[in-house]
Amino acid sequence: MLEIPRFLFQQTETQVSSVYYYKGWTFKHERIPRYRRIKVTIEKNKTLRLSTAIKEKKSHIDQFLLKNEQWVRDRLEKSDRLLQGQQIQVGLPGEEFIFLGEKRKLAIQPFEETVAVRGAQLLIGNPKLNCHGRLIKIRDYYSREAKKVFPEIVKIRSKEMGLVPKRLIFRGNTSRWGSCNEQGTISLNWKLMGAPLKAIDYVVVHELAHLAHPNHGVKFWKMVGRYIPDYKIYATWLRKHHYTLDFLTEIPALHSSRWR
Repeated sequence: MLEIPRFLFQQTETQVSSVYYYKGWTFKHERIPRYRRIKVTIEKNKTLRLSTAIKEKKSHIDQFLLKNEQWVRDRLEKSDRLLQGQQIQVGLPGEEFIFLGEKRKLAIQPFEETVAVRGAQLLIGNPKLNCHGRLIKIRDYYSREAKKVFPEIVKIRSKEMGLVPKRLIFRGNTSRWGSCNEQGTISLNWKLMGAPLKAIDYVVVHELAHLAHPNHGVKFWKMVGRYIPDYKIYATWLRKHHYTLDFLTEIPALHSSRWR
């Protein structure tokens, strides 16, 4: 029998936050204006986050959670596996950050005005910055570099495949490495700057292939395999290193389950 949810309300201008209890699980419940979905996210510390519309009915929420119980269990187990041996970066010198698939040690360089990668080091200037400030600078650096590197890969692959997106945008979302919508807009996750170039290339080819095949059918994978025969290696790398790259997100999280 489902437990009756108990709510601890904290009203803000944009949403209502509460706690939702379900079969021994405790969710951070966010009721968001103009939100039309129900979504569950497993955060890096195994916190369960539930996002719904402001006036979402309890019956709909219960139906969603009942339908996705096994999904939650599987993702919690996956979280345990991925966190084994995982370092959590907080912005201290000597910590390792992954950039283009290689580990780089964070070092403070007083004469550097910005963040830069040099060999095995990730250099950052302004010694007065606190740890959080360094992480913000590093995130900004990855985002800027992605906007330089990714368009070049898209340009090369578009010419080879004969498929050109109508628009290219960049996001730092936690649920997808890339996406392609019906309007021909391709979105790439700038956190991919932490991945090897071949993994980035795989994501680009994957999304370009969706311009011709909007699903993940046989023809789609045949096209991906035509340009990247060993694409499974890079798809596996991205799954395995999900948390490794998620230090670039304010709230690192596993892929979300959505409804509607």
